[in-house]
Amino acid sequence: NKEKQTIINKINIEGNSITRDKVLRSKITLEPGDYLLKHNKTKSLHRLNRLKYINSVKINEVEEEGFVDLDIEINENKKTGNFLLGGSFSGDVGLGLGLSIKDYNFLGTGNEIISTLDLNSERAIFKIEYSDYPSFNPRLKNTYSIYNLQNDLQSTYGYNQDQKGFGFKTNFELNDNVSLL
Repeated sequence: NKEKQTIINKINIEGNSITRDKVLRSKITLEPGDYLLKHNKTKSLHRLNRLKYINSVKINEVEEEGFVDLDIEINENKKTGNFLLGGSFSGDVGLGLGLSIKDYNFLGTGNEIISTLDLNSERAIFKIEYSDYPSFNPRLKNTYSIYNLQNDLQSTYGYNQDQKGFGFKTNFELNDNVSLL
């Protein structure tokens, strides 16, 4: 390697008021004691910039006596949640109501939660999805879901339908272009 061999002394993260420091450190490929390589710095910058709750990232190097301190400046998106409320009307099922709540940085953990409720005269569905990004591997995503569906098809087909379920899926990002489900 023809790069200058400089050892990382400290990594300082600034600008994160919601996201926990531990969450951001799990996304970077640099640690104190490592050699500072341009590839790892670029990869860390790219990973942080891809997060939905980060607007922009800047990494500054401060050299001192053969060591380097990295100052990571985070411009954090403080509005990561959404609340949607909608209504509908149909000649077939009448009035309908839809409610959805989403947050892409739930309690500063970097995890996602999506909750939906849809109601009309024939159908009621409630679903919660929680996606967890383990700190030991930032390329792994586990999603847990719980749902309850009730269809009142008595007037059209002569029966009712109830479904309850729990789901789990995992996604492993091999690289920027390939993921395994």
